[in-house]
Amino acid sequence: MQGSIIFKAQIDIEQYLSKHESLGWIVESMQSLTLKMNPDQILTVKSKSEYSVRLSSDTYQTNQINGICCLPSGQVIVTDSNSSKVKLLDQHFYVSSHCDVSDRPWCISQITFSEIAVTCSNDVQFISVSNGQLLNGKRFQLYHGITCIRERCMLPHQLLCTINTLT
Repeated sequence: MQGSIIFKAQIDIEQYLSKHESLGWIVESMQSLTLKMNPDQILTVKSKSEYSVRLSSDTYQTNQINGICCLPSGQVIVTDSNSSKVKLLDQHFYVSSHCDVSDRPWCISQITFSEIAVTCSNDVQFISVSNGQLLNGKRFQLYHGITCIRERCMLPHQLLCTINTLT
């Protein structure tokens, strides 16, 4: 039994990506360190901290953080599925900005120096950080569920080829 698969490119995505010079740039680089560790060694946690990212407008008493991303600027962004929000945290891990997304956000990936892509059920939502604020950008809808997006892209038109989906 033979079958064929036909790929039809999303023109909107190509047009959006063609407006950018690149997917990003390297701000800082470190040589990788080789650690000599005993594979049977037991590791222990010396300390831990817990932070609340709940907003008074959140409808649930608890947050469900599914994705986290650290931008080159040091800013931390999290996806909160219970509130359908993406939240920007300050250096003390307090929410300094947030934006609503189309549905429960899951995975987050850095696209440029100040832009991220967030998966939300059947959507990919682009969000930028400008002057300490999160700004909703373009979004595109898929015909199937999506949970994960990765940033292993070599060329701008390859951005979507690394999306994992639920069938």
